[in-house]
Amino acid sequence: AARDAARARVASANARLGDRVIRAPFAGVLGLRQISVGTVLAPGDAIVTLDDVSSIKLDLAVPERDIGRVSEGQSLVATSGAFPDRKFPGKVTTVDSRIDPLSRTATVRARLGNADALLRPGMLLAVDLIARPREAVLVPEIAVQARGEQQYVMVAGADSIARERKVTVGSRRQGDVEIVDGLTAGERVVTDGLVKLRDGARITAVDIRGQPVGGANTQAGPAPDPAPGRPTRGTRQ
Repeated sequence: AARDAARARVASANARLGDRVIRAPFAGVLGLRQISVGTVLAPGDAIVTLDDVSSIKLDLAVPERDIGRVSEGQSLVATSGAFPDRKFPGKVTTVDSRIDPLSRTATVRARLGNADALLRPGMLLAVDLIARPREAVLVPEIAVQARGEQQYVMVAGADSIARERKVTVGSRRQGDVEIVDGLTAGERVVTDGLVKLRDGARITAVDIRGQPVGGANTQAGPAPDPAPGRPTRGTRQ
């Protein structure tokens, strides 16, 4: 009986000792300590923050009118003002089953990779959800001229002659416009000097330093030296 009682007292002492050892439930990064050495703690007191930043869980609000375009597994790209040159890809993991009656938005939860540990909990991120991507021919907005209800671009031909061409425009994004019909990828369009340029004028293609490109002929006539841009195929969002 004395032996069993002693064993019970040892077990109780070990249990009390174990209550004074705090172990993190998962591996992560510790933040600032919020207590001082010698502080008496009570249950629920905050000691330090612990964050697993190997991946970031991101909640974003999607307007009700766009909720039909969002689904689990959908790709997205997030950007941060702290790292303007970096893009953080991720995927949608969950779409909330309810719409907020006040904001008319639904909460969408996504997961972002954070191998470099650049993103931190609480950061504000801008998110582009990639919905129904497609290939499209894009040109700079300044290359498109409107005349009445028609749109035109000046195409720089292989013979160094600028020719006006009617095009059909589609959707727009910052700085670019989609050409639905009238151009093919790889054709050169004029982006500078359009005010004085006329159909059939001879031009010279120059680079950003003003040097002729591809040995083009010297421009003749009153039109200035435009710098042709090249339409490219881009992914529309």
